[in-house]
Amino acid sequence: MIAGYRWPSAVAIFLGIKAATALLFGIAAGWGAVVQQPEPAAVILAAICGAGFGYLIPDHVLGRLAAARVARLRSGLPAALDLMVLAIEAGQGLDAAILDTSRGMRVTHPDLASEFTQLQLELKAATTRQEALRNFAARCRDMEMRKFANLLIDTDRFGTSLGPALKTHSRYLRIRFRQTAQERARKVGVKLIFPVFFLIFPSVILVTLGPAVILLFTQMKTILGQ
Repeated sequence: MIAGYRWPSAVAIFLGIKAATALLFGIAAGWGAVVQQPEPAAVILAAICGAGFGYLIPDHVLGRLAAARVARLRSGLPAALDLMVLAIEAGQGLDAAILDTSRGMRVTHPDLASEFTQLQLELKAATTRQEALRNFAARCRDMEMRKFANLLIDTDRFGTSLGPALKTHSRYLRIRFRQTAQERARKVGVKLIFPVFFLIFPSVILVTLGPAVILLFTQMKTILGQ
């Protein structure tokens, strides 16, 4: 669900993929062991290791897909807040603002648009607003999305104005994203120390001092020969 697969048969398909990859990697590892060392114990051990490795690969791939989708949802949240502010200041209610936001973001941020569409459908299905927003935060599994859902819940509970609250939260998100980008940019210099020291620096030394060392050895041979 976090990765965006909401079909009723998604879990069964995923388990089938895990079984298929486990069988495929197990057969491949067993065949490789038969070619290299045709001993029953080595073949069985290689097949078991390959099957275990193949069984874990889909979990890793699905985790990466879910993390990438959560990042896309987070990146589109400030623009969604701006659209919601425009809709609310135009006189629309929260439900209509969520629907218009989902329609306006289908091209630029389709993942977030689908989440808002799902939220709108839950609001129409006689679900309380707080429960629908909590389900929205549970599906997204992101701290910023959870803060957004809690903001809507608190404004609905205490009856405060929603437009200024959304404006403030949008400004906070943009400042937070800017600070995060600046933090990552400052870490680049530290992360470049190891590849520069172990990969680039030896090559520079070899290129600059290599001809001098060769010339020195040539001169020393000439002197010792004389």
